Amino acid sequence: MKIFVRKFSVILPVWWQLCLSKLIIACENVMQLYRIYVLEKAGMCRLPASLTVSNKPVCHLLGSGWSLNESYQLIDRKSSFVVGFNFSFLKCSDPDIHFIENASIADARFFINTLDHYAGLERYQVFDKTNVVFKNISELKNTVRIIKWIYAKKAYYIQDKHYRIFSNKSLRPTLIDMLSQKNCLPQAVSSVIGMILFARQSGYKQIVVHGVDFYGPHYYGLSLKDALYSEAFSHNGVARSELFHATATGKSGVGVQEILVELKAMLEREGIQLLSAVPQSPSAKILGSYYE
Repeated sequence: MKIFVRKFSVILPVWWQLCLSKLIIACENVMQLYRIYVLEKAGMCRLPASLTVSNKPVCHLLGSGWSLNESYQLIDRKSSFVVGFNFSFLKCSDPDIHFIENASIADARFFINTLDHYAGLERYQVFDKTNVVFKNISELKNTVRIIKWIYAKKAYYIQDKHYRIFSNKSLRPTLIDMLSQKNCLPQAVSSVIGMILFARQSGYKQIVVHGVDFYGPHYYGLSLKDALYSEAFSHNGVARSELFHATATGKSGVGVQEILVELKAMLEREGIQLLSAVPQSPSAKILGSYYE
């Protein structure tokens, strides 16, 4: 069904593409209200879509691409607000806040990922060191029973909106709508886009992304299992590949790279600087680099 909608939507006029995206969001919002009710009844608390900005001038967002090996040690924690997400706890287990997004029994792959993710958070004691926040509660692949069972007593949730970008023609108007959101976390294509908008909503004027590399393995090496469970694991596995990640190109031809180009320009008009951490990262060709 998703493949059919994607192929059909590309040929629609931009206005219809935007209407289709809003229709999907509206349907997910209804489901999200039920999920919020279940989670709050289980004792899970909501995190506001923006935090009161700290007196730290820079917000660093930790992806998990190989360049994080080059950039993480450069962060001055005293002057930086650090946001981790997904498996970045393998490099930084004590960010100022950490986002997670998977709790699913939709198929074996998602379920194994769910168990691995939780096991890693426990092993690296992330729950004890920072506030963990579950995003993507509107994602249909996620199962509210699993979210409640695993995270209700250990994490917050954040209300989100998952935007679909069906073509390059609808990219700019979709981003305009995303930037207008105040009471939710707008997301599209990749977690890093949502994290950038979270930093913006929290008032930061300098936003630095780490480990957004478009291709190659994550910084922990080729095997997530080794990273999570092997005592001999090294955090510096950086074997590289020219194979692009799915989110880099996007299933509709609009990927993270295209979004970052447009988003950087839009944020600059608001006086917000969006940069890649180090020049070694491929994202620095789009964003420029914070550290030279």
